[in-house]
Amino acid sequence: MHWYVYMPFRLERHWEHLELVEDTAKWYSSEGLNGVHVNRSAFHKAWAEAQQAALKAGWDGAMVGKALVYWLPADQGFEHGFVWRQGNGKGVLVSPVALRHLKPRDRRQRSSAPQAPCVIS
Repeated sequence: MHWYVYMPFRLERHWEHLELVEDTAKWYSSEGLNGVHVNRSAFHKAWAEAQQAALKAGWDGAMVGKALVYWLPADQGFEHGFVWRQGNGKGVLVSPVALRHLKPRDRRQRSSAPQAPCVIS
């Protein structure tokens, strides 16, 4: 899976609305919600890949506090991404989809000005 890395990512408030990676992993380790099958190994693999992508993009490898999971709508449900603070206190956000309103830190992509998000009314 390709990951989009955004650094530094500023998130000063509302961290409490996100789940810890370890709590989400426990949920995946159980039978899921209302008997819905979940793939525990795919979640652990995604978390490891997200960390590797962040390292390649310049993450310092240190984590302040605990990593969190956020959810994005997808065609057939939801995709998860990860966010955490690195050693210098600045945020790292790793997404499975491009977030056009943010500028990626992925060194393999061209640097360009961030695009405005598409708004549908």
